[in-house]
Amino acid sequence: MLGFVFCIAGQNKSRKIWNIIKTYTKYPFDYVLTKGPGDATDAKIKGYTKVVAVGGDGTVNEVVNGIVGTDIELGIIPTGTGNDFIKTLKISLNTTWSLGCY
Repeated sequence: MLGFVFCIAGQNKSRKIWNIIKTYTKYPFDYVLTKGPGDATDAKIKGYTKVVAVGGDGTVNEVVNGIVGTDIELGIIPTGTGNDFIKTLKISLNTTWSLGCY
């Protein structure tokens, strides 16, 4: 089961990506919309085999903290302003490329 975690705070880039994913994803998925600190570490993401963080460094940090010690696979679609985590790992910042991975 795939769960998407969307950060809806800040810029609207995550919301735009959310609309694209809703329209074009061929596989069933669930999602959690976060509004502030702590939402992404909530137990709502437990029980999934894969989780995709859609947001910036803060969203990724919270999702990682929520799945640490589990077998849940992490995917990231970077929509933040800094995206330092993605840059450090030398992963593409291209949203279209990221969407193609899932």
